[in-house]
Amino acid sequence: MPLGWLFHGYVLRPIYRSEALQHLWRSPEAYLRLMPLFHLSNLVFAFFFMWVFVKGYEATGPLEGIRYGLYIWTLKGLHESLAGYVILPVTVGLLLNWLWMSLVATLVCGLLAAVILQTLGAAGGLVGELVR
Repeated sequence: MPLGWLFHGYVLRPIYRSEALQHLWRSPEAYLRLMPLFHLSNLVFAFFFMWVFVKGYEATGPLEGIRYGLYIWTLKGLHESLAGYVILPVTVGLLLNWLWMSLVATLVCGLLAAVILQTLGAAGGLVGELVR
């Protein structure tokens, strides 16, 4: 998710680079070598995030997107955060950061999806017909 870059790359960077957790992560070289795979997974997620939203789109406004973001968080963010906590020897504090940051990210993405589709629907034309 786009906000993941901000959260993990900046907000949580000091925690990730701490002495206690530094041994868990790949080297910068290995990380950069695998970045294309990371970007591909984000594109696939974004496509299906929007595809599923469009399939169930009811045009009820921004709250529809926030509700959808909450659903996606329970499927993805909650699961990934708890799985990471179980698998990796990280603190409860990091788990809580993962939980709230993934919740914020999915709520914002859901809200943006609703606003974008509402705007496209109001615009009319072929795109407007697709989202109605």
